[in-house]
Amino acid sequence: MQITAMTVWEGVLGTRKCVGISDGQTRRAYQVPGYDNLYNLMRHCVNDGLSPRAYIETLLGQQPMPENDYEAMSFVAPVRPENDLYVFVSGVGHTHKQRAQQETEGMKNHGSAPVRPEWFYKGNGAILKTTKEPLNIPSYALSGVEEAELVLVYMVDNKKNPHYLGYSIGNEFSDTVLGKAHRHYFAQSKLRTCSVAPELILDEVPDTVGIEVNILRGTNTVWRAQLTTGTKEIIFTLSEIEKLVFQHPQFRQPGIVHYIYLGTYKTSYHDGICLQHGDVVQMQVKHFLWPLVNHLNREPDPDEQTDPDRNTLTHR
Repeated sequence: MQITAMTVWEGVLGTRKCVGISDGQTRRAYQVPGYDNLYNLMRHCVNDGLSPRAYIETLLGQQPMPENDYEAMSFVAPVRPENDLYVFVSGVGHTHKQRAQQETEGMKNHGSAPVRPEWFYKGNGAILKTTKEPLNIPSYALSGVEEAELVLVYMVDNKKNPHYLGYSIGNEFSDTVLGKAHRHYFAQSKLRTCSVAPELILDEVPDTVGIEVNILRGTNTVWRAQLTTGTKEIIFTLSEIEKLVFQHPQFRQPGIVHYIYLGTYKTSYHDGICLQHGDVVQMQVKHFLWPLVNHLNREPDPDEQTDPDRNTLTHR
């Protein structure tokens, strides 16, 4: 079977786990026989020198899954290991031309233009969510702001070589109010919790790709944007980003899965939107069957009595 735009995912239907692929052109899903864990499938491919896409195509049958099945599924973040310590979530900021060009010119005037990506570490698998799971804002955060980004996914083989598997989209999620307070607070402003869509596109990162973002408050859409990202939209090459991350032997331990967020240039914060407890953030790209949907949950301050009327995340 030949699939034009293949995305791969791991789902749970009742008590049954399965690995499947979706064809973004026909909006159909097919189960991959013999696997209920996407991590194990990918480890087999990278350690045996197999192309994941080509290998999966040899396993597929001709009969698509019943639509009721894949519409009712819950999901696991793509290629996520069962052991959270084998997950490495990081990202790069100030990457996009639309936002970074003015910042870069300002730095040049002071003789400090960036020569490498501004990399930051988020955490392990304990922080990584997928669709229909909450994004938590800790009580100490000054804000919680969505950041719609591409996410690159890599796996390290048994010989400690990283392999690019594909890309997805994610909500990197940051405390932008803190980040704006001082440029040295950039890494600190990265909230630990973040999310990635359940589908992984088994292809190279395109020159441009559109991400549609909607923020819902009850039945109202309070913010909507169509963002453009991709290799032509960022100021660093993917090889520069990869070299920066994988130069460290500690990051190349066998079996580790890396999720690298590529940054964004626009958020609802830039349009004056203050996200609130209970808001729902939706993100979608063309070839995905399922959008990335997360509701926001402010954690109560353990040292203060919770005020039910205090739900604006930026009011500290």
